[in-house]
Amino acid sequence: MKKSALLTLSFFLLYTFSPFWNFINFKRNYTYENEENSNILNLKPIYLRESSNFKLAPKVDFYKATLKNVFNKEKNTVIFKLKKWEILKTGDIKITLLDWNKKIQVNIDDDWDERILTEQYYFTEPVFINSKKEISYEIESKQNISGTTLSVIWIDTASYNEKMEFSLDGIASTSAIDTNIVKRADWWADETLRYESNPIWVKIYEKQRLEALKPKTAWQIKQEEKTKNIRDYLASNFPEQDTPVKTIKEENGKSLVWNIEKTKKVEKIVIHHTAGEYSDDKDDKEIMRWIYYYHTVTRWWWDIGYQYLIWKDGKIYEWRAWGDYVVAAHALWNNKSTVGISVLWNFEKNKITPVQKSAIEETVQFLAKKYWIDINKTSIWHKECSTSDCLLKNYEVPNLIWHKDIGYTTCPGNNLYTNIWDIKYYELAYTRWLTYIENKDIDAPKNLAKWPNIKIRLSYTGSSIDIKSFTNEKMRISLWNKSWYVSGTLKFGTKWTDKLRLYYKNKAYSLSNLKIESSVLEIPSWSRIPSWDTSKQYNDNKFRWSLYVYNDNWVLTVVNELPLEDYLKWLAEISNNDNVEKVKSILVSARSYALWYTNVANRKFPGKIYDGSDNPDEFQKYLGYSYEQRSPNIWKLVDETNNIIIKYNGKPVKPWYFNQSNWVTKSYKDYCEQRKKDWSLPYNTVCEDVPYLQSVVDPAGNVEQWYKWHGVGLSWAGATYLAEFQNYKYDEIIKYFYKWVTVERVN
Repeated sequence: MKKSALLTLSFFLLYTFSPFWNFINFKRNYTYENEENSNILNLKPIYLRESSNFKLAPKVDFYKATLKNVFNKEKNTVIFKLKKWEILKTGDIKITLLDWNKKIQVNIDDDWDERILTEQYYFTEPVFINSKKEISYEIESKQNISGTTLSVIWIDTASYNEKMEFSLDGIASTSAIDTNIVKRADWWADETLRYESNPIWVKIYEKQRLEALKPKTAWQIKQEEKTKNIRDYLASNFPEQDTPVKTIKEENGKSLVWNIEKTKKVEKIVIHHTAGEYSDDKDDKEIMRWIYYYHTVTRWWWDIGYQYLIWKDGKIYEWRAWGDYVVAAHALWNNKSTVGISVLWNFEKNKITPVQKSAIEETVQFLAKKYWIDINKTSIWHKECSTSDCLLKNYEVPNLIWHKDIGYTTCPGNNLYTNIWDIKYYELAYTRWLTYIENKDIDAPKNLAKWPNIKIRLSYTGSSIDIKSFTNEKMRISLWNKSWYVSGTLKFGTKWTDKLRLYYKNKAYSLSNLKIESSVLEIPSWSRIPSWDTSKQYNDNKFRWSLYVYNDNWVLTVVNELPLEDYLKWLAEISNNDNVEKVKSILVSARSYALWYTNVANRKFPGKIYDGSDNPDEFQKYLGYSYEQRSPNIWKLVDETNNIIIKYNGKPVKPWYFNQSNWVTKSYKDYCEQRKKDWSLPYNTVCEDVPYLQSVVDPAGNVEQWYKWHGVGLSWAGATYLAEFQNYKYDEIIKYFYKWVTVERVN
């Protein structure tokens, strides 16, 4: 009887309130319970297995510790927090989570806004695992950071309380263009996480108060001063980009942790990836809440750093609160003039799905129309200097850009990055008519130094060659001061002694030469897979900027023309994991060497159109675009040493460098005399002294081995020794091996 009465009452209530059902919401309040455990690190040295060629003490490869943390309750999200060291860079640290039989690589988070400059900690991206009470992990570091504190933040994002609310949200209107975007309320975003009164922030503020009682370190004072100077510079020189037009301090009568700012104009769309690894058994909204808490509370960004997220299944999520023109936290020094899209997954390891690609195109199109952005055009981007002698550099960049192109980061990963031109070309025609209001009074400061382009002859030896765009972008071909855009594969052969034969779309053309341009060009007819690459992941047959093809007396010749700074990024003279100061010393030497030969007075190959070749036996070892993919540290160090060359008596020099000596380097004059004796040079050659190429002691020489290469100038082995065991900086290494030179940043 009771059961029947209960059912009757339930049907009555349902019938009575059904007209109002759209006004009833069930709201979930997630607890976000968290714990933080700290460990004082005690790292042990791990030595190289190989014995030293130089008979030195055993060399430490890295430092390592294995740790475990046990928590009071089960939780499902882990974040690591490490105190910053001035000598430590994010690439020097590796943390691996040991989850049952799996090893999960944990990435240092390199998305940021200016607040990170004064932040005292490195944070990792959140790792999402099944709920448990304890975790084990390994930390490896290139520096011995024993004694510093590593904290583990353990968060529960699954537990919640649910209550029923009456609301008029059910009749709120929605524009047609927004209907495909999942709103914040639909993934249960807890907006109270952004309120000062939230108990989580009350605890954080108390920690901040106690921290503020401590005297500031010299590093903190320096970073605060740097931040203020950059902000003042931007406010004075780029008011249209940098000045918010509206500031909101409260929401629903609650004070906000961080004021909401609205910008006057959005100029650029920046694409990122989340960089995390997410298993398919996790609910998408659950992962959204994980990332939300991490950005909002752990990183103190008051909200998620990007405006929109593209899910693996192509869903588009609204990520940042307060909608249009809100200032986000995804692009250092450029947040007030950009909108950020992040694509879920780590695209260094995973491939973009077709539905994600379509969703990116849809979101870019939506944002271009919303903000009237023409992605055919460019606008100004600000990038923080990597050296201490300047604050900020300004660039003209496309209005649709990948984070990697304008920051010191690998984001959004190479597998997403290679799709940029597909997406750009899809959008170009659609956005061509759009034009936001530009501030005509802005005079952009000078860009990076405009080095001359360098032309490198590739060691391709075939009698025919195929060239196509690696990114599916159309190629621009140029001949007789005219240009055309083509797609597909261009096939070339030789004809007579001075003609080139082009085969395209079942037709043959006789040409003297042809210039082909694209973001990345591929030579499919050239197999150049490194011998060590058994998985065939890399093929060094891809090149940026342009290829110039011509017939050089029956020899089909291919020349890659590109800016000198980009050439250095794909120069394989050094290893990606070599000592930083040693790499810088080689890069500055290589830049000076290449610059020397771009001068018509110093031609390496007289009478030829190219300045150098990719052959290390006659010029420098150049591998092109694929080397960029596997050597991110190199191109960062190229940026750090930008504009820096070696001079003697105020003039650029041609540096010499080599692998290893038998304890003493040779002077140029001694080398020249030796070549005369072995008949490598004519007997009547006059061997003149070169003042900066003198004989010096090589601290890492090996008396049991003879010289590797010519033995003149800078010894790579010696540079490694001076950097690792004597703490020499790159300019000190250069001045040790090259006498009486200066190392200068030139304009």
